[in-house]
Parts: sequence; C-alpha cells; structure tokens
Amino acid sequence: MVKYQHLAESLKRQIQRGFYKENEYIPSEQELAELYNVSKITVRGAINLLVEKQMLSKERGKKTKVISSEPAKKIIPRQNLNLGLAFNTINLYSDKSDMPEIIHGITSSLNPWKENLSLFPFEINRDQVELIRHLLENNVVDGIFLLSMGEQMRSLMSFLDGSSFPYLLVAPDEDEFMENLAKEFNCPALLMAELETIRVLLEKHFKAGATKVEIFGIEGAEVKRTVALFERAKPVEDIPIQNHIFKRDQDYFAEIVKSLTEGGNTPRLLVIGTPELGYYMDSALRHCNLYGRSDLPVLLFKHYSSRNEMLKEKFTVIDRDLHKLGMKAAEILCGLVRKTLPAPGIIKFKSTISEYR
Repeated sequence: MVKYQHLAESLKRQIQRGFYKENEYIPSEQELAELYNVSKITVRGAINLLVEKQMLSKERGKKTKVISSEPAKKIIPRQNLNLGLAFNTINLYSDKSDMPEIIHGITSSLNPWKENLSLFPFEINRDQVELIRHLLENNVVDGIFLLSMGEQMRSLMSFLDGSSFPYLLVAPDEDEFMENLAKEFNCPALLMAELETIRVLLEKHFKAGATKVEIFGIEGAEVKRTVALFERAKPVEDIPIQNHIFKRDQDYFAEIVKSLTEGGNTPRLLVIGTPELGYYMDSALRHCNLYGRSDLPVLLFKHYSSRNEMLKEKFTVIDRDLHKLGMKAAEILCGLVRKTLPAPGIIKFKSTISEYR
C-alpha cells in the first residue's frame, strides 16, 4: 500500500469515528501535509481516493467536505446481457422449421457488439416452465425471447404477465392464435406480417382473370396455417379456394399432375403451401405443358431462404426474411432490457413478394 492509500485509510477511520463529521470540512491540504508529515501530493491523492469512494466532496476554494461516513459500494455497470430463448425443440429440429433462421438472425445481430450475450434454449413443457421461473426469479437471464408456437406458452406468459421482466413474443407467421395471445397478455410481440401481402397478390391475379385459388400441401399444421391465412386474406368473400392436401409419402408428382389435368385451361392461382412440393410442381407443370403460362401463376408460399433457392427464379415467392425478423427481435429485446425502447405492443414485420422472371 502506497503512502496516499495509507493516509486515505487514516482519514477514513477518523471520519468513521466521528472526528470529522458529515457536512463538516476537513483541514486544508497544507494543514494535513504538516499534520501527517507528508507531501501535498500525497494528501491530494488520499483526498481524491476518498472522493471516488463518495466519502468526501471537493468544493470551491479548495475546501473539502465530509459527505458520508461509509464508502459507497462500487457499482460496476453490467455490459453483458444474458438473453433466454424459449422454444419448442420439436420445431427447432424439424427440417421444415423456421426456428434456425430466426435464431441465426438473433445471434448475428448480437455478436458484432461483442457483448457476450448468451442464448438459453428452453424446451417448453410442464417441467421446464419451473426451470425458467427459477432462472428469471434469480436474475440468471435479463430478458427472454418466446419463440414457441402453441398453447404450452400460456403458463409461462401467465408468470411473466405480472412482472416487469422484459420479454418478446416472436412468431414467424401472422398466426391468429399468436396475435390473440399477444393481445390477451398485452405483451410486446413481433409477428411476420403476411395477410396484406397475400391480399395484394390475390387482388392482382383476380383482376388479371384468375377465377380461383388452388392450394397444394402435405397434411399437417403447416398447410393448415397456410389455408387459414389465405381464407383470412381474401379481399372478397366469394373468391373460391380449393385445397389439395396430400398424405405423407403419397406420389406427389402424380397427384399434382392429376389436379392440373382436372383444372384444364381454367385461369387460376396455384399456391405451393408446403415448400417441399415445389420441385414436384415444377416437374408436373412441364409434364402437362403448362409451364410459364401467364394465366396460371404459381406462388411458392412460406419460402425458406436456406432451401429452394432455384425455385425463386421460377415461381412468385412470398419471401419471409426470417433472418431479418430475428435481427429485429434482437434489437427490440435489447432495447427493452436496457430501457432505451418503450414497450412496442404488436409489431408487424412485412413480408415481400419476389416475382418470377
């Protein structure tokens, strides 16, 4: 311990013993130097150290006042954030999952800031909700992304609802259930907006002469959401929508050829509701000599940027940039955690249309 630190400790003890009382002035630098037989530089260093500890305060005229008998606790501003990521692991590991694209967007947005933000993947089920509750109550995480797609989120959101803990609901679809859930809990939410994009597209093709919409998909929740979105997006009620929903492992090529043949030359909008059917549709159109017809436009719905890149050059695509959705989610949640952003309510992240050449 150097001289000025020794002197600072002596002055600190004098203050704590009441020799120098709060709101009173201590002797001048010159007087302290003579009293302790040290240089004025040593005295100045000791005073500055106690000023840093918020025990002394320098005032005009070189007077120094006692402002506290105890040093202030050193508060180290926390730069790093730990962000939780709650999702259903079934959605993550499915080859048709949106989650990897969104998570990659989140991490790519956070990494350049070098803030060591951590993502904690939670599998949402009855047991894990208790684990999440423990992590939040013990401040292990500063904020949490909710990426789950189902009813199992309700118990976690019920817990978060009464707290001031920052969280953000993120949905890769303009899903009616997720939107209603966000409204029910009045929570910040980022939803991929698709309804307006679909509505504009339907209006365009029906003005050009299309008489109906045919949706092709493989049975499951994914195509059900696609059908529901198109029903909600119809600009007028009397637009007919015909669904061709195939069972898993059917001969997709043969089924699509059959449907195209039955439709004949009727102008219509063909919608690929399950992305993996894109290649079968491409082959079936060529087989039926219908490829490239302006009165038979093909829409690839729910495009995943990591797959089907070649199909973007052949079909119209409603392009949901899930990577950018993840980046926007990171921006919002970090703003909520740092209190630099007010609670945003429900934000719609607009999808775009990529026209085929």
